[in-house]
Amino acid sequence: DELVIGARGFYRAKIRIPGKAGHTGMPTVKVQNAARVGADFITRLYSAWDLFTPTLKEDKDFPFGPGMTVTEVHSGTAFSVIPDLCTIFIDFRLTHICREHDIVKFLDSVVSQFKGSSSEKMDAWPAYTLPENHELAQGLGNAVEKTTGRILPRIYCGPSNIGNYLASFNIPATCGFGVVCENFHAADERIRIDTIELVYKVY
Repeated sequence: DELVIGARGFYRAKIRIPGKAGHTGMPTVKVQNAARVGADFITRLYSAWDLFTPTLKEDKDFPFGPGMTVTEVHSGTAFSVIPDLCTIFIDFRLTHICREHDIVKFLDSVVSQFKGSSSEKMDAWPAYTLPENHELAQGLGNAVEKTTGRILPRIYCGPSNIGNYLASFNIPATCGFGVVCENFHAADERIRIDTIELVYKVY
């Protein structure tokens, strides 16, 4: 239904929040439970994000804006042990307005509020967009029209793809014209096999 010719990028980070181990049954032990502090961190992170995003200028290519998702939380080893470390993984989605350095500055402002905590960059790809009249977009669009008789809109999407990686080397790419798929990255992610032949003919 659409030709995707650009996508948000991503910045992925790992947060380490320290605590102090101890026995959960000791009545007088008062130590920092890393899991509890980690929960406080996540709550404060989302609150800060809700205040941060309205300050950004509108991105005409990505009107839905940047994104942030806590994707993994790990802490603790046993029922009787107070966790001494909480590790949190965060996935940010980048736009032309909200770039990697903006996310690093935002994240550091929250991490610095938690003593001894640290942030580590895991990976990052920039957002990218091709002009609608770019030869790659035009070529693919012409092939779709010739094969199907339809003129499809060019759009910029939320999920990232290999085009983002190529863009970091100034190599232009489309996100492609692909089969119909449903439930991205869910347990029942799937494609409609009856759309494979059409896509094959377009290419």
